[in-house]
Amino acid sequence: MATHEAAVRRAEIKLAWERALDRLDLDVTMAERLLRAGQQPEPEPWETPQIDGPIPAGLLPRALDIQRRQALVERAMRDALASNGRHRAFADRVNAKSVNALVAPAYVDLTA
Repeated sequence: MATHEAAVRRAEIKLAWERALDRLDLDVTMAERLLRAGQQPEPEPWETPQIDGPIPAGLLPRALDIQRRQALVERAMRDALASNGRHRAFADRVNAKSVNALVAPAYVDLTA
């Protein structure tokens, strides 16, 4: 009976890890698609799953692939934010120059 219970417990742990990886995989896939479309992914709340056992060896390659994709998405988001910041700073400078140009007095020579 103990062997059966241990097998059931291992199956439950594996299923819990599969669900956690499914959620992570879906989140990364959505972020990848939004970035390709030029949109900024909105962070969603994440709660660390409570899993009573280590990740099964058979799921480790999938977990490592998800981790690699997360790192790529993080880098792409950081680059997009930096680019947006540079564009915003440029637009602010152009706007400031335009506002100052409109406020500055202009003279027209009526005798010419």
